[in-house]
Amino acid sequence: MIKSLVRKGTALGLVSATVLGTWLTPNLKAIALPMQDILKKLNPIPVFTVADENGAPLVASSQQSQDKVAGVFISPDDANTFVAKLKTENPELGKKVQVVPVSLGEIYKINQESSQKEGSENLNFTYVPMKDQVDLAKSILG
Repeated sequence: MIKSLVRKGTALGLVSATVLGTWLTPNLKAIALPMQDILKKLNPIPVFTVADENGAPLVASSQQSQDKVAGVFISPDDANTFVAKLKTENPELGKKVQVVPVSLGEIYKINQESSQKEGSENLNFTYVPMKDQVDLAKSILG
């Protein structure tokens, strides 16, 4: 009987402490890194995008939404392979594009600015992993 009371008292105490603790503590927000710190870490990382003669990224747009998507390649070889394939499938467009190195920090900054604009088209980025890594992952998964 006493053991039962001790167990119930302990359980009640733990539940009460948890409930009161969540009610009485202020709502704590997650602290994010400032934009400067993020860019400082991402700027040295090169990635590659396909751009037109004006340096604007080649974008694909969907008929369902107004958002535009640009590809960001981790490997320059994969980006060059994409451009070579584009030149054979769409020679007119293929003549106008080239692979351009850009920092991952710049991509992040553009993505953040685009997502904060209300009512306009968003520019999203699709990150294309290295083909070798994809092939290796496929072989591991079976």
